[in-house]
Amino acid sequence: MPLLDDYLHGVVRVARTFLGSHYLHGGCGNRPGESDGHPHYANRVQRYVEPTGGHARPRPYHILYAAHCDSDHDVICTGRHETTAGRKKRVEVATFRDPTFLSLARQDPQKHAWPRPFGTDTVFGEVCDGMHHFDCIGLVNFCIWRTTGLAHHHPSIQQVHRWWWNTQGSTPIPLNQVQVGDILVLRGTNHIGIASGAGQMINAKGEGWGVLEEHIGPGKEILRPTEHFFTALYGG
Repeated sequence: MPLLDDYLHGVVRVARTFLGSHYLHGGCGNRPGESDGHPHYANRVQRYVEPTGGHARPRPYHILYAAHCDSDHDVICTGRHETTAGRKKRVEVATFRDPTFLSLARQDPQKHAWPRPFGTDTVFGEVCDGMHHFDCIGLVNFCIWRTTGLAHHHPSIQQVHRWWWNTQGSTPIPLNQVQVGDILVLRGTNHIGIASGAGQMINAKGEGWGVLEEHIGPGKEILRPTEHFFTALYGG
């Protein structure tokens, strides 16, 4: 089956299996400590261990079950705190000084929204252990790899966008003609996702939301993949 057919038949099915995954800048699909991400960055996401040196007081109770990624800069995952508030027990920071509670909570961490550092504040979010982590281009590249088998390159949003307009011309595809499998780029090349049908798109939306399926919304440019698109950007 040609690459394009493989992609169109499988990309949305693959993308939907990762709904609910966490958003982490630089994330390419792997679970913390595992090597199951995009082959180009198979184990980029790691479990986070807070440094204890220097003058800062160690605060290990703030970062239990968090993940971090060091790509162009180091970031810590905060979990899907926007979508989990009210559905999981919110754990107060002081509780982490209670060894009995910690012992019990570690046995079933997914029931708790653990405190996470975010700047100088503490937010509450899902634990990262066992969760796949993506940023927006990481999700798109991961799904393309899983449906076409091509993973020689891991292009950026800007590279995808530039290739499309340099080779396909500048005539835009109207939003009312979007098709399943089209790649959607927010004008300004700051975000990217995959059209999933019925006016919806699957995307790694950002911190707090993770990977979700939602209305496409305005401001998107439509890129329609071709065989050449896959071989030029993802092949050898």
